[in-house]
Amino acid sequence: MRSLALDTSLAACSAAVAEDGVVLRQSSSPMARGQAEAIIPLVSSLLQEIGSSMQTIDTIAVTTGPGSFTGVRVGLAAAAGLAAPFAAALIAVPTAEAVALSCGSGPAQDRLVVALDGGRADVFVAVFERGIMTGDYLSLLPEDVPGEAHS
Repeated sequence: MRSLALDTSLAACSAAVAEDGVVLRQSSSPMARGQAEAIIPLVSSLLQEIGSSMQTIDTIAVTTGPGSFTGVRVGLAAAAGLAAPFAAALIAVPTAEAVALSCGSGPAQDRLVVALDGGRADVFVAVFERGIMTGDYLSLLPEDVPGEAHS
């Protein structure tokens, strides 16, 4: 099964193509704005690099926030637009969960705190216990994030 993953919810435009859980190619470009113009060319470039096309994509995963409101909408629209003509399945992935998984969060890791830039003065905080988010996101000022999250 071949999958495409998209993230435009934070201060970057990112995409990856994987097959049976193995990442074939990935790319990320830091940017505060411009994800709407960058995401489709990025996907096209990744697919071209591996000699593939959207017809081979079975599943599209896209981050759903928290993050930039406009960035989340860009990612969702791009995923829906890419999936529709090829009947690819769509999977919504909370942004903090994607970050936690990239940090190796799982049953063997007792606790992980993920803090995401809220785009203003705040951060969105999610706590994971053994790979499972333990409650709702918290919107905190950086100085209010619990001390254990800073270590």
